[in-house]
Order: sequence, then structure tokens, then C-alpha cells
Amino acid sequence: MKYVKPNRLKIITLVLFASGGFGIIVGLGVPGNQPILMMSFMGVINICLAGFFGFIFLTQESKSEQRRKKYGK
Repeated sequence: MKYVKPNRLKIITLVLFASGGFGIIVGLGVPGNQPILMMSFMGVINICLAGFFGFIFLTQESKSEQRRKKYGK
């Protein structure tokens, strides 16, 4: 997988957690509507995606500057 800057991964993770939490709260807050239940399901999907991006953030190896120096550039 391509290297992604850590700041970008942090922002993506925070946005997905926030939108997932909002979707779950709104979806469970209004009783009796099926489209609203779908919103809470999408909130769960957003939280799962946030967990995936957080996992990539924690396990990604840092980009080394020595590769560039190794080739003499």
C-alpha cells in the first residue's frame, strides 16, 4: 500500500469517527422510521472505516530519507 502522510490519516480517522457517531445518534434518536435506521447502519460503517484507517496509521512504517540519499540524488 502507498505511504500516506500521518496528518492526513489522523484527519480522515477523526472525520469518520465524528460522522459515524453523529449517524448513530441521529439514527437511534428518531423512533419508528426505517430510513433513519439505515442512517445508523451507515454510522456503524463509518466507525469501522475509521478503525481501519487508524490501524493503517498505527502500523505504517515511516518514510525514510535514506533511500533518497542512497541513490545520490
